[in-house]
Amino acid sequence: PGPERTVAVAEDLLDQHGYEPVDDGCGGLVLRNCPFHALAHRAPELVCSLNAAFVDGVLRGLGNDSVRADLQPEVGMCCVRVHPPWSASPAAPPREAE
Repeated sequence: PGPERTVAVAEDLLDQHGYEPVDDGCGGLVLRNCPFHALAHRAPELVCSLNAAFVDGVLRGLGNDSVRADLQPEVGMCCVRVHPPWSASPAAPPREAE
């Protein structure tokens, strides 16, 4: 499936697993909840890595290789965000005009 369909199906699947996904306004998803929140406080690197691998596995299982699951920790949210191929890389935020 194309990126839009992949994100839509992933949204339904991740919602069923307790991630509470919402549209990020750019064609991707923000995950408002970490189903492993209690454990994430004790071992955030482990839990975030597992969440990223799980979400990436969901995306690959849907047959799309262009939609990304990126680690973007934010207070009060799951550390993973889903980005379509046209979305800017989280490692390279837009630069301000000089």
